[in-house]
Amino acid sequence: MQDAVLDANVLYPAPLRDFFMRLAVKLYQPKWTDKIHEEWIRNVLKDRPDLTLAQLTRTRELMNRHGGTCLVTGYEAWWFWFTAGIDALHFCLSDLSSKSLTSKLGARHLQASVISSASSSMSMAGSRA
Repeated sequence: MQDAVLDANVLYPAPLRDFFMRLAVKLYQPKWTDKIHEEWIRNVLKDRPDLTLAQLTRTRELMNRHGGTCLVTGYEAWWFWFTAGIDALHFCLSDLSSKSLTSKLGARHLQASVISSASSSMSMAGSRA
């Protein structure tokens, strides 16, 4: 089964959140972080004063329970290296005229390695949950 990260913009609207949670039963493994939860909950509370933090916290808990290994933890240690790889790739792509092909390929390899390492680490952290 494939993993898919559901970001706050997908979890914010209740109908869309419900739709993706229902699909997750058979089609894919949803993934999210506590930071993603905090973002969609903060924005829902800002736009919907009729809802309470307790109600949305309950929704969050039910999602975490229903989603199996959905809660991704341990990614914070990799975040710098992940974004550094992306920045290196952006630098190479934006400065094609003055960089050698070796430098460009090196940055792509760095990004791929960082993403691969981060994915492995996150998968292991998710399996412990």
